[in-house]
Amino acid sequence: MPQAASDEQAVRKIRDQLVDATRALKSVNYGALSTEARSQYDTAKRFIEQAEEALKAKKYVFASYLSDKAGTLARELLGR
Repeated sequence: MPQAASDEQAVRKIRDQLVDATRALKSVNYGALSTEARSQYDTAKRFIEQAEEALKAKKYVFASYLSDKAGTLARELLGR
């Protein structure tokens, strides 16, 4: 049981990170971005997709890493 509770907590945290990253990306005006920034935007979207796949495969450490990276890129884009 403790393992299941720990997994649920990890999944919840990762999903929260993914929601935040997705929300941040939706706030970015893609058309106004430079070529480099568009590349970062696309990379963040790929990280989100890969994190979702990792969650399905129960690879929580990898999913957490990807969701963190996606969030970082998305927040950087918002600051431009």
